[in-house]
Amino acid sequence: RLTLADGTRHDVRVVDLSAGGARLVDAPALAAQTHGVLTLAAVPFPLPLTVLSVDDGALHVMFALHDTAKAACADMPQRLAMRPAA
Repeated sequence: RLTLADGTRHDVRVVDLSAGGARLVDAPALAAQTHGVLTLAAVPFPLPLTVLSVDDGALHVMFALHDTAKAACADMPQRLAMRPAA
């Protein structure tokens, strides 16, 4: 779920994920520099983010994590890839 700074919530799908950011689809077209928070069921804390760009209906976002969260996210893509599909 993507929650914007004004409290608006959107259900989105993550189609590309790294420790530094993600590509989100099924998301509204947002302006670059829009701030929000991404909440993922498999991640125990919210991921603050900034929209970098929008193309082909996808948002490209960069996470704004403090050092502790960065360390916790370092292997996040590998851990999530190993989860069984629903």
